[in-house]
Amino acid sequence: MDEVLDKVIQDDDDTEAAAQFLRVASGNRPQRLKVAEKLSLAKPPKFRLEDEDEGNVI
Repeated sequence: MDEVLDKVIQDDDDTEAAAQFLRVASGNRPQRLKVAEKLSLAKPPKFRLEDEDEGNVI
């Protein structure tokens, strides 16, 4: 991961294929959930917007 840079650099240093592979791999939600379960990862906490903030969300 440390070697995969942003899009501008990828075009120049041939890491574009690696970046695309990582995007596709991370897009497999069922697999991510299975891995998270096996690693006993905590679910992200839920949050609630305050009433005054709800109108400010895009």
